[in-house]
Amino acid sequence: MNNNDVNPNNTSNPVVSSSTANIPVVDPNTTSVPVVDPNMNTATIPTVDPNTASLPVVNPLEVKVTNEVEENPTPVVSTPEPTAVSTPPVIPTDSNSSTTQPVAEPLKKVEVEYTPPSKAKLVLLVVFFIGLVAFVLFLPEINSMVLRYKAGNLNDKPEEITTGRLICSLHTSTKNLDKNYDLVFHFTDNKLEKTEFKITTKGDPSEDAEVLDGLNEACQQLKNNVSDLSGVTIGCDYSEGKLIERQSYDLANVDQEALDSAFSEAGGNNPEYKNGQDMSYIEKNMNASNYSCERQK
Repeated sequence: MNNNDVNPNNTSNPVVSSSTANIPVVDPNTTSVPVVDPNMNTATIPTVDPNTASLPVVNPLEVKVTNEVEENPTPVVSTPEPTAVSTPPVIPTDSNSSTTQPVAEPLKKVEVEYTPPSKAKLVLLVVFFIGLVAFVLFLPEINSMVLRYKAGNLNDKPEEITTGRLICSLHTSTKNLDKNYDLVFHFTDNKLEKTEFKITTKGDPSEDAEVLDGLNEACQQLKNNVSDLSGVTIGCDYSEGKLIERQSYDLANVDQEALDSAFSEAGGNNPEYKNGQDMSYIEKNMNASNYSCERQK
């Protein structure tokens, strides 16, 4: 019997000979026939019906394994990688969730070192404050200058009063006594004509009583000494802890020699203002003695 014949009753696995290496042997009991691609150079494994009881056996010695390189290979075109885009890192919000959210960058701690202001700035601040106070104090004068400038009279000198009164005042204090001097000079055409003095002395009624008593006695004595002099009037008003002396001189009728003698006997000094004396000179001396003076009509 020829080896190529297949026994239909043979239930063993068919054997493929060397002459039929590329054609698989099919069991006649199978219901499907494997399809062999004639263009294939390599052995293929036939498709076997899963309901068959046996599988065809292929002689491994007859199987040719080819490693031929496929002709005309399809060129592989490399796809350029997408340009990397900077995105904030993400972290999952939940270990079981794929949702992500940007990672918050840690806040940077900024430490600012305090630097005290320099001495120059402090000096400028003090100067500015003093200037502001001075501006407020002299605001009326500044306003007057502005009004005069608008009226075109900025360069005009203020009107000088040649006939009227010069009122001067001074306040002094000692350890025990306070004194206020109020002097009034009457003048015409800038010439002195009459003077009026008011001297107020204050002290403690108990501790300074002796001193105040002595001042009152001197005032009373001067009053008595000039009682017969023309053009001179002296008044003394003494109360507890306070003495007010008033002196009035009509210089055109005053005998200066007799007045000097009356002051000497009372232990005082004659002011020695004379009739017709220049008021500018008197005003200058009063200002030099720290009096505050103002001319009035």
